[in-house]
Amino acid sequence: MVKTRFAPSPTGFLHVGGARTALYSWLYAKQRAGKGEPAKFVLRIEDTDQVRSTAESAAGILADLQWLGLNWDEGPVVGGEKNEYFQSTRLDTYNKHLQELLEKGAAYEAYESPAQLAALRQAAEKEKRRGVAGMVYAYKLAGAAAEAGADLDEVTRVAQKAADAVRSIGAALTPCTVPMAGRPTFSIGDDEMEMGMGIHGEPGVWRGKLRPADAVAGEMMDHLLGDMPLARGDRVSVLVNSLGATPPEELYILYRVVAARLADAGATIVMPLVGRYATSMEMTGASITLCRLDAELEKLLHAPADCAFWRV
Repeated sequence: MVKTRFAPSPTGFLHVGGARTALYSWLYAKQRAGKGEPAKFVLRIEDTDQVRSTAESAAGILADLQWLGLNWDEGPVVGGEKNEYFQSTRLDTYNKHLQELLEKGAAYEAYESPAQLAALRQAAEKEKRRGVAGMVYAYKLAGAAAEAGADLDEVTRVAQKAADAVRSIGAALTPCTVPMAGRPTFSIGDDEMEMGMGIHGEPGVWRGKLRPADAVAGEMMDHLLGDMPLARGDRVSVLVNSLGATPPEELYILYRVVAARLADAGATIVMPLVGRYATSMEMTGASITLCRLDAELEKLLHAPADCAFWRV
């Protein structure tokens, strides 16, 4: 019996890389079965991370695999020989063996303090930041360098410099519906919002009841300035971006708070942008992006540009 397995962790959406892995496993099982060999494609949900795993993510992964036509022979819903296709059902077994390893001295408790672990997680998460609308600045500044005749290495340097100079955060009130999927990317209550959510619905910092616009903008600026403190005299470009359904008049309410906070910090705003620059279909919400400028980046920012949503 040939068995191939796909074992995703339900801590978010099914990504392209995961779908590719599932496809290869599914194809191999089908190929062997087509040659007359007993073969099965097994789906197992690795939900042992009880802090980050959610039932909503698990259900989304199952639905996405079914939409892709990657139906499994054993696993959740369809069952199978073991009927333990959510690994959380085996936690007692894992804990038993872990205790045996600890008693034999073959395993040890993590020595890092909670503060050290938090610092390590923060460093790792920094490398995975999505940037929300921060990509707009990277595109604009790298594009200006390319238009000026810079070679690929130089354009790459400018793009990375722009990304390093950007801090961005979003807040969402409703999901979007991708046409081919035909369903919302996530669910959220009519009286709820999520701070820090990504443009594709990636989990944010917190989810809770709706708050006043000034309070939301203030917290977003707290996050941004806490991660990229500004000194008096710094020059900063600001982008207040609609995630789709939020209209300009509401974006300007947020911009008023942003401008006041930057003025209090002694920073000068350069070429502020308010509007729809990086959207997620009909999602209601907004993002705030700061790009700290030096002479090089500011010159590239002011360079002429002509595209569908931005003309300089």
